Amino acid sequence: MVRIIAGSFRGRRLAVPEGDSVRPTGDRVREALFSALDARLSEGFQGKRVLDICAGSGALGIEAMSRGAASVVLLERDPVVCATVRKNLTLTGLRPDVARLERTDALAYLRKPPSLAFDVVFFDPPYASGLYDEVIERLAANGWLTPTALLVVEHPSALTPRSPESLKAVWSRRYGETSLTLFAPLESEAP
Repeated sequence: MVRIIAGSFRGRRLAVPEGDSVRPTGDRVREALFSALDARLSEGFQGKRVLDICAGSGALGIEAMSRGAASVVLLERDPVVCATVRKNLTLTGLRPDVARLERTDALAYLRKPPSLAFDVVFFDPPYASGLYDEVIERLAANGWLTPTALLVVEHPSALTPRSPESLKAVWSRRYGETSLTLFAPLESEAP
C-alpha cells in the first residue's frame, strides 16, 4: 500500500498490484518530488492537466489530483495493473471525466496527435523497458507538452535519460537505486 501525502485525499491508502510488475514510488521520494514540483509550478497543481505514463498504481496522478490538478490521464498497458488503478480511482471518488485511465502502450498512445497538451507529465516505466529515450523524444517533439510543462522521469540511478534539444534538465535527485530528473522546455521560465 502507498498513501496520498497531501491535499484532499491526504492519508488515503491506495492499493498496489501484487508481484514485481509495479515498483511504486516511495512516500519519501514522492514527497520530495512534489515539493520540487510545487516550487516550480505557479499556483501549484491548481488547474493543471497531468499525464501519468506507465501509471502503475496511479499514485503519482492521484497525488496530483489530490493537490488540485484539473485532470489526469493515466496510461497503463497491463490489464491486472489497470484493475488496481480503477480500484484506486473508485476509492478516491475521481470521476472518469477528470481522471481517465487508458489501457494502452505508451508508444502507441504517443504516436497519435495530442488532443491537448499537458502541464505535468510523470514517466516511470519498468527500468528494463528501454522506453526512456523514445518516449521523452515523442513527448518533446509532438506537441504533448505546454510551453511551461514539467516532465518528471523516474529512472535507475545508473541511467541518465537523454534530453532532446527542446528540453533541459532543471532538477535531479538520487535516492539510492532510484533517481528523479525533472525536465522543462528550453523556452520556459522554470528555474
